[in-house]
Amino acid sequence: MRHGPRDMILDRFALLFMILLAWPLPEVLGSDFHSPRSSALGGSGRAGPLLNDAITLNPSFCSFLPAYSFSANYSLYEGPGYSTPTGPTSHSGQVYNFSVQDGRTELFQAGASYTRREDGTFIHLGMSKMFLKRYAGGLSGKLIRGRVSERFAPEMLFSSTAIFTNWLQIAVVADNLLELPETAEYGLYREFILGTKLNVMGILLAYFDPFWVPALPLEAGGLGYAAGLEFVFFKDFFLRAGNFYNAYVPFQAIRGKGVGLGLGWVGPRISVDYGFQRIFEGRQAFSHTFGLTVYF
Repeated sequence: MRHGPRDMILDRFALLFMILLAWPLPEVLGSDFHSPRSSALGGSGRAGPLLNDAITLNPSFCSFLPAYSFSANYSLYEGPGYSTPTGPTSHSGQVYNFSVQDGRTELFQAGASYTRREDGTFIHLGMSKMFLKRYAGGLSGKLIRGRVSERFAPEMLFSSTAIFTNWLQIAVVADNLLELPETAEYGLYREFILGTKLNVMGILLAYFDPFWVPALPLEAGGLGYAAGLEFVFFKDFFLRAGNFYNAYVPFQAIRGKGVGLGLGWVGPRISVDYGFQRIFEGRQAFSHTFGLTVYF
């Protein structure tokens, strides 16, 4: 029989997920959630998703994060809405995200994430396993619920991460593998991403994530990238900047071109982060995202 503070926390979180599963939500049009860190990095960071980002970006990296952690994120955004005879309308909204991650269990490592937007919800359940000292594989299942269907539509993500040296990490991610009609109508096309991370003396972290979406023409987002830089000050303070091209922007549910900026502070058992993202092409929109992560 399980007992203890950590087990009580996980049990209560599981109960929260069961309640949220039954909550009716409107149509979902977006993709995976961007935390403050990934938003500031322009959506990049697949080869090194710290905090609880591994659950949605690259589940295999959870094996390299030996901690229990809980994260809560809040995002507000503004951009153009629907066109009217007098011109485009303005649209603003909010996004809530909660996640829990267990990177210490020996058998395998796992995490769960819940994202509620004004236009829908995503639930991610991911797991990973380290096969070699510096190599791990991971699998994530997604559940998407919207106004189009009363049921949860499934999707899958597979990833692997290799830490070749102290300065080079590589990740391979295959997202939206099923590409079912129920999920393709939400813009969830099969996508292949090559994530890279360079660590320059522990002071500068550089990320470059090119991707390919086979179902889309090259000029309509079939090829693109997300890139970011993370500057480390005093080992606990981070400044971040990013750029993306043809990348999927969750808060607007479109592919676009833009930039990200942000900062973060990491303490012994807590992390506080902020990220800003701006789209320049297509819809001129922006978002502010705030996050808090607690480690056990």
